Amino acid sequence: ATEILMLSYLLANSTFRREMFSDSSNNIGDDADASSSSNTMEGSEYLAASIFLGMLLGGTLLGFLSDHIGRRPALLTGLVMNATAGFFSSFPYLTPNIALLTMWRFVAGIGIGATVPSLFSLASEWSPKEVRGAVVTFVASFWMVGSLFVSGLAWILFRGSVDDNGDQDSGQEGNDDPTSSLLPMWRIFAAVCAFPSALGAWMVYLYVPESPRFLASAKKKYDTSARVCNQMAGSLGVKLMNNADDDDGISAGNNDEGDQSEMNNSLLEEASDTSTTTSVNSVTMLGVKPLTEDELRRDYASTSDTDNTGLGSTQTTHTLLDTLRKLYSPQLLTRTTLPLQIIWFSLS
Repeated sequence: ATEILMLSYLLANSTFRREMFSDSSNNIGDDADASSSSNTMEGSEYLAASIFLGMLLGGTLLGFLSDHIGRRPALLTGLVMNATAGFFSSFPYLTPNIALLTMWRFVAGIGIGATVPSLFSLASEWSPKEVRGAVVTFVASFWMVGSLFVSGLAWILFRGSVDDNGDQDSGQEGNDDPTSSLLPMWRIFAAVCAFPSALGAWMVYLYVPESPRFLASAKKKYDTSARVCNQMAGSLGVKLMNNADDDDGISAGNNDEGDQSEMNNSLLEEASDTSTTTSVNSVTMLGVKPLTEDELRRDYASTSDTDNTGLGSTQTTHTLLDTLRKLYSPQLLTRTTLPLQIIWFSLS
C-alpha cells in the first residue's frame, strides 16, 4: 500500500514536478518555466502505470513460482525488491529523471506482485482452519494501515506553503537546487515509504519459518516440516513429550496409539487452536507426542507422486497452463474465478 499510494502524493508535490518533469535546458529557478513544466508532466502516465504492470508480472510469474521455490523465499524476494526499488528512488544519482523513476516503480511493482500471493498463502497455511478466515482478514486489513501511514507521512513532510497555482509545496524553498538542500523532501518521503518493506523482510527472515504444509507436500522435506511444527507448537506453549516420556508410553502399551497419531497429525492446528481459546498455563499441561518424520511421510504419501519440485521450464509452463484451464473451467468460472476477479478489479 505504501509504495502504490505514495505516487499520488509525489505527483501533487510541486518540487517533485519541477525536478522530474522540467526540461534540462530550462532555468529551474524561473517561476514561469517551473510552472510550465509542472503543468506539462510528460511521462507521468507511464510512471503511474509502471507499478501496476510490474504487479501483474510479479503476481503471475513469481506468485506462481512460490509453489515451487517456497512461500518464504518468494515473500522475501518480493519484499527485498520492493524495498530496494523504493530506496533507489530516493537517491538523486540513481534516479535523476522520470525514466529511471519509472523503471524503479516497475521493479517495485514486481516486488508487490510477488509479495501478495505468497503472503496470503503463508498466512493461511500456518493458520488452523477454525480461524483461518479471521487471520487472513486481519493480514489484509493492514493494507488500510499502510494507506493511513502514507497519508500521515505526506501530511507531516509535505505540509507548508502553497504556490501561486494553489499547488502543494514541501515547505522547503529551493529544494530543487542541489546547493540549497542535500535531499529534497519528496526523496526523503520515498525512502521512508520503502522502510516498511525493508522492516518486513528483516522480520520474515528472522522469525517466520517456511510453511510446514509446503515442506511436506511439495518438497517432501518431512524431517524439516516436523521440526518446524514442533518448534511452533513449543513456542505456543504446548508441552511436548521427551524421549523418556515416549519410551514410558511405548512400554505401557499401544492402546491409545491411534488417538495419539491423530493428535500428532494435527499438532500445529491443535497448538494454534489452543493458544486462541485457552490460557498458556492450561496448554502447558498437555503432553503431546512430537510430530515425526514417518508420520508426515505417511500422511503426505498420496501427494508425493504429484510433486512438482525440480520441474523444468517446459513442465512449469504446462503446469501453469493446466492451472489456468482449471480456474477458467465451466465448474469454477462463474462460481468462483470470475466473481472474485470482478471484486478485485473493482477494488483496484
